[in-house]
This record gives sequence, structure tokens and C-alpha cells, in this order.
Amino acid sequence: GNDHGIRIYGLLLKLCGGDPSGFSTPYAFSIPGLDRVSSTDLFPDSVHIQQHFFFDDEDGETAFNHWQTLYSPTLWKKEDKGNYIVFRTLKGKRMEVFANKPHAEIQGRDDLQKYFEKTGRFPDLIVHRGHSYYIDNTLDRMTNSNKVAILGSCGGYQNISKAMENAWDVQIISTKQVGTLAVNTVLIQEITETIRLGKDLVWTEVWKQVSLRLKNNPQFKDYIPPYKNLGARFIKAYNSL
Repeated sequence: GNDHGIRIYGLLLKLCGGDPSGFSTPYAFSIPGLDRVSSTDLFPDSVHIQQHFFFDDEDGETAFNHWQTLYSPTLWKKEDKGNYIVFRTLKGKRMEVFANKPHAEIQGRDDLQKYFEKTGRFPDLIVHRGHSYYIDNTLDRMTNSNKVAILGSCGGYQNISKAMENAWDVQIISTKQVGTLAVNTVLIQEITETIRLGKDLVWTEVWKQVSLRLKNNPQFKDYIPPYKNLGARFIKAYNSL
């Protein structure tokens, strides 16, 4: 007779392949698939916006410098805004990719926050590129505009609940254990190029392509795509009840 318990255990039964419809409850126990994000959702006003969070340490500088090489000057125009940079597409769908400079970690984030507030337009996709002890700085900046979050730090899987408190409709890529530059680079590259070409993010296809490129990297198995993120699916289903 406990409504909270009915919702929890009904959803757990459904997630495990059972059928709670045989019990006398007022709920349908619908579990979201989280198998794709449509291009329409990623371009709500004909432009797609990303924000990448970097942090002020040696790893942050290395990741930031390497990340910039992903944007070919034939496809992207780079603009230096002082405490942050932005890449804008020259070909393909219109995209704007923002990132604070690591040495201007706090001021860069604040400048970008003011920019997004002024324009009234917040990122569709966010990427955390720091260690796990920095992640609250990223989670605190999440909004309901975020449709995808890549939490590439170690143990990012543990932060899905807080992420979804701030961005209820977000689909999350996270790690169970170790997050690495090599895996994050390929994931970001594959996802960004798929978006630039105007395609839906179909996670099984994204994972297939990334797997081919990272077949010799054992740490990729620690990364969890949205459709296999049972925690996120459970939270979203519970909230919908």
C-alpha cells in the first residue's frame, strides 16, 4: 500500500524484464529507451551549441590543447574571446562550440554563463573534461536545455542523479571507472561530426563506430551509453510517474 514503494519496485521489475501490469496499480511503468537524440532536438533554433569544461591543472592544459586539434580549419573557424574560445562551423549544420581556457577556469566559466544568460540560449550538449573532484563545477552549470552530457571523468556514472536534477531530459554518457583522454577524444569527435552532418545521434551506431576506432583500448568498455544507463532510465521513468 506504499505508493513510493509501488513505483520503485514496479519500475525495477519492468527494468529486469518482468511485467508489473498484473498487479493492481494506477501506473503504466513506461521505461524510456534513451536510444537516440534527434537532430531536431539538438538544433532547437537552427543552431547547435556545446560547452566544454576544462580545469586549471596539467591534465587540463593537455586535454585542452589536444581538443583544439579536433577542429579542422577547413570545417571550423576559431575565435579567441580572452578567457574562452569558440569554434563555429564553416560547413555543414550551424554549430557553436565554447570552452573556457584552463588557466582561466573560473573566469572563463563565469564569462560564458553571462554570455548564455544575455543571449537567452544555453548549451544543447555539455562535456566535462576534468577529474572527478571537479565535476560539481560542471553539474552546477547544467540546465534543462542540455540534451546530451558527456561526463568523461573517472566514476562519472555516480553523478547521474545530480545531473538529472538540473537537466531532466538529458541523455548521459558516463564511465564506471576510469575516464581517459584517448576515449574522450574519439567519442567527442564521432558525436560532433554526426551532429555537424545533421544526423540523429543513434547511440548504437555511435557506439559501433567508436568501438571500431578503439578496438584495442580496453578502457572503452567502462563507458556507458545512454541506452544502457539503467540508473538514468530508472530516474527518468520514476520522475515521469
